[in-house]
Amino acid sequence: DIKSRIDSGGLPGVHYNLFQNPNIPSSIEHDLVKSGKISENTALEKKTLNPDTVSHIYHNSKHRVSIVGALTHKNATDSILRHAATKETYQGAVANHPKTPVDVLSDLSKSKHDFIRANIAGNKNTPKEVIENLKEDPSEEVSSIAKKRK
Repeated sequence: DIKSRIDSGGLPGVHYNLFQNPNIPSSIEHDLVKSGKISENTALEKKTLNPDTVSHIYHNSKHRVSIVGALTHKNATDSILRHAATKETYQGAVANHPKTPVDVLSDLSKSKHDFIRANIAGNKNTPKEVIENLKEDPSEEVSSIAKKRK
C-alpha cells in the first residue's frame, strides 16, 4: 500500500511532492516532519502547516532557527507562544506575533529590554491600556511607536 511505501522511502522524491499537496491529511504531514523525511525548515515554509506540526517543531527542534521559525509561523499555537514567553531568548518573537494572547503581551510590556517593549507597542493586538502605558516609556523608540498607534 502507498503509506507503507512512503514510510519505507520506497518512492524516491515523493515525500516533498506529497508534503506540498494542499489536501495532505494532517497526520501524514506531521509524520513526514516527525520522521525527518521533510526538514523542519521546509515544513515551516508551508503557510498551511498544521498547528500540531508547528508545535512539534518548537518542542523538539535542536536548532534555534527552527524554533524561531515555529514561533513566527502564522499557525503557532497559543500554547507554544505562552511557553516561549517564559524564555528570554524568544520573547522578542512572541512579542511580535499577531496571535500572542493579550495577557502575555501585557506581561511582556514590562520587559527590561527596549526591543521587546517596542515589539509590544507595534503589535496590533496589544490592549489599549498597555499602549497608553508604553506612550510614557523611558525609551524614545518604544514611546514613539506607541504614540503612532490609535
